[in-house]
Amino acid sequence: MSFSLGRLFFIAITSMGVSSHASAFMPEQVLDNELVYKTAMRVAYTQQSITPDEYENIEKAARRGNAQAEYSMGVLYLTGNFVEQDSKMALSWFRRAAEQGNFNAIYNIGQIYYQGMGTNKNYKTAIEWFTKGAQKGHAPSAYHLGIFYNQGLGVDVNYKMANKWFFRAAEQRYAPAEYAIGLAYSQGLGVNQNNRTAMEWFEKSSKQKYPPAFYAIGQAYEKGLGVDSDNKEAFDNYLRAAELDNIQGQNKVAKMYLEGIGVSKSEKESVKWTRKASQNGSFEAKVELAKIYREGRGIKKNYSRSLELYQQAANKNYPPAMYEVGIAYEQGLGVDASKLDALEWFKKAAAKSYPPAEFKLFLYYSDGYGSLNEQASAGTWLDLAIKHHQPAAIVYVGLAHAKGLYGYELNPKLACHWFERSAKQNFTEGFYHLGTCYRDGLMEDGQSYVKAFEWFIKAADRDYGPAQNEVARFYSEGLGTDFNDKEAIKWLTRAANKGFTESQYLLGMRYRNGEGITKDESKAAEYFKLAAEKEHIGARYELGLSYLNGIGVSQDLKEAFKLFEAAAYQGDSGAQYQLGLCYRDGIGVKADPVKAYAWLKVASVGGGFKIQKERDKMLESLTSPQATAGSRLADTITQKLLSDEFNLEF
Repeated sequence: MSFSLGRLFFIAITSMGVSSHASAFMPEQVLDNELVYKTAMRVAYTQQSITPDEYENIEKAARRGNAQAEYSMGVLYLTGNFVEQDSKMALSWFRRAAEQGNFNAIYNIGQIYYQGMGTNKNYKTAIEWFTKGAQKGHAPSAYHLGIFYNQGLGVDVNYKMANKWFFRAAEQRYAPAEYAIGLAYSQGLGVNQNNRTAMEWFEKSSKQKYPPAFYAIGQAYEKGLGVDSDNKEAFDNYLRAAELDNIQGQNKVAKMYLEGIGVSKSEKESVKWTRKASQNGSFEAKVELAKIYREGRGIKKNYSRSLELYQQAANKNYPPAMYEVGIAYEQGLGVDASKLDALEWFKKAAAKSYPPAEFKLFLYYSDGYGSLNEQASAGTWLDLAIKHHQPAAIVYVGLAHAKGLYGYELNPKLACHWFERSAKQNFTEGFYHLGTCYRDGLMEDGQSYVKAFEWFIKAADRDYGPAQNEVARFYSEGLGTDFNDKEAIKWLTRAANKGFTESQYLLGMRYRNGEGITKDESKAAEYFKLAAEKEHIGARYELGLSYLNGIGVSQDLKEAFKLFEAAAYQGDSGAQYQLGLCYRDGIGVKADPVKAYAWLKVASVGGGFKIQKERDKMLESLTSPQATAGSRLADTITQKLLSDEFNLEF
């Protein structure tokens, strides 16, 4: 479990939910009258405005040397309440109160030097003031002194010394200190690592409703650290943190609602908590909310709003947002598509060492974008992306080795090593490719359908179409798992409905043939259309048959011809045969015996007896010039098909 102490400030009116601890350390001082005293206390611990009369009374009391009033004047100047904000004046008033032993004045002087508010940042001076407060028993001062030793601010890192001051503050039930001790035990910093003891301290802190403590308890239950793993308990504690405006808790609650972990799945609730975290200043949440608008997840899809949110975070120099603005320009999402503008945003994100942007620069420069010097640096950007464990870059190298492309050695086993690296980065595509390695027997421990199935399932659960298609095939053939045609159809349907082309075609075939599912030609045509729109060769042929015969769709001979022609030029022999018949019989096109013979001749190469018979019958009907022209056209078509085959893009 890894958390950060962060920078928790205790300036009275912004005490992050722990101001109640401060009053216990304030000396009892009575001002000139009870009304002035109450006003001074309100100034110290709330953000309420004061009236001119109230200010005048506090100032008079302060100039007469009342420590509480002096401290309140410091707060007014520090926060700009009624007076113009002036850190130097605030420091002056805090010093006067500190000389009279006002704990909070001592503490806030330390904070001013800690943060460099109206003066140069000076950790050593801050330590001096925090030490004064801590030695007088002021818990927030002791806690912050612990932070200095924990993080090595103005002193060498010394976890034991840090813990000494945390324990000193915790003696007075100071919640942030109890939480800090929990962190020390969870990480073994200055104490023996002990998750159970860490949990005890987190629970102490949580009893005072300290938000980070609830988050830490959530982490413990989620990961089984010091307690039995329990996603419901994890969610409940994250929710408590979230309800107390803890940003980490809000992000966690949003994610658990989205994935249905420890709570019923709810996109609506996920969006609600993501929006809250974004409003509270979480760049991570702002980027997630932008993604939600881009995908239309739980709310109406809105590319413009998505881009607006990405740009807000990008303008704050948040690298993931810069990258996503680049994606918006690249794909024309909420803005006119422009790869040049996209490249500029990728450059900005890459300059912040954001690995996905580094990989993008490699791809862009490799494709000829940028200056000659930038193009020459393409390999350097790929190396950086890999060095920074960018999984897409790692898979890229794996695929290059698998196919012997881009100057990489053809080495399928080495490719599997790269795929395994990406899988260890929890990369979905890496899961899938590693599964293919086990499927094809390319791993050192040989072929294993069981392991292949395990990796395919991991990727399939994340809606990765190719993996879902393989899971369906493994179920239908009983590879690496028990035969289960019902499961096969379920996964095939999930992949098809997510837009995976091959699955759309295969599901169409199942509906056409009634294989494991009720025969339905309309459904078959519906899925063939989806796949044909993405130029799937088999789907084009099958849909052509549907239009030719009016099965599942209204008969449309011209549409049938177009589909057969498209599939024929992709190399489908069945489509080539049907195209030949269309030209022979004038189906959806003007009859043309030369073209009919040419396509029947092309289809007959490796074709069956039926195709050869139709070819010969067509040849017998031609004149000698027609036969010669048909043969020449067949040769031209064959050359084109071979040329296309050997110019496939990777």
